[in-house]
Amino acid sequence: MLELELNYDELTEMSLEEAKRIVGEFNNESFLEDISDEVNGVNYGVKVLEEGSWDDEGKYQYKTDVGVLCEYDEKWKIVKMFDIAVTSQITRNGSYFSDFNYDYEDLEVNKIIKKVIPKQIIPERTVVTLEK
Repeated sequence: MLELELNYDELTEMSLEEAKRIVGEFNNESFLEDISDEVNGVNYGVKVLEEGSWDDEGKYQYKTDVGVLCEYDEKWKIVKMFDIAVTSQITRNGSYFSDFNYDYEDLEVNKIIKKVIPKQIIPERTVVTLEK
């Protein structure tokens, strides 16, 4: 289970269908922090919450980043953060001595939910995570 460093109470609710429509407008051929677009006159983008490190599998390296969908003003300052997570999976090959070639998977869109972990061996706590 992925735990996000995020205050759930600061998030604005958005339907998953609307979020998928908005994220579908993004050009995902870039790193997650660089993805943004104007949709119906509103600026949307992604604030990165969890930046993965490159896992080396020989010829290929893999990375997964997770962010939260945001609405921005005209100066690209965050106005709202939504209860929507955007996940980017990237594969690269090449080396530091040559150019890297990047392959970007389609962006995944999930609802962010608040889940209470019941008191067991560890004390009870509340985490923010992705809906299954």
